Amino acid sequence: KLDITFNGCKQLRQLDIESWNAPNLKALPNAFGNCPNLDLSILRDWDMSNVEYLNGAFSGNLGTDFSWMENWNIGSKLKDISNMINNAINLESLDLSRWNCPNIVNMASAFYNCKKLKTLNISGIGNIGMIEEPDNNSETLSNFFGYCITLRDMILGDNFTISSDKQLN
Repeated sequence: KLDITFNGCKQLRQLDIESWNAPNLKALPNAFGNCPNLDLSILRDWDMSNVEYLNGAFSGNLGTDFSWMENWNIGSKLKDISNMINNAINLESLDLSRWNCPNIVNMASAFYNCKKLKTLNISGIGNIGMIEEPDNNSETLSNFFGYCITLRDMILGDNFTISSDKQLN
């Protein structure tokens, strides 16, 4: 677990952690959040197949290029991407079509305040809120795209569904 490991390291620009590629890593909550100058492309080749929680993992990172995460081998264990890259105010495009995560429970504010986001492909994501978790509530999708004021193209997969008790606010 890399819980808040580097969160708030505002001056940090580089890390030599490519060799960390931990296939048993399950959670990165707020691990690299609020590191606006950090080059996160070092995570490009990490094995993410067992990750369950990416909540807040890259929140507040201002970069325009998050393509390093597009080829991740995301498995069906992923449950939470809430606040994952919110406030990435320079992000313009993201293609998560290669992600295979059919059972996400929480996507609240995942792309919140990505003001320049124009194109988003989340076709690898489906069945939002279909898993019943003890702490699951009706705000699973709250602010999912809040303040994405330039979003014009969004691609959802054929299996993208929202259970009837979920709200899109």
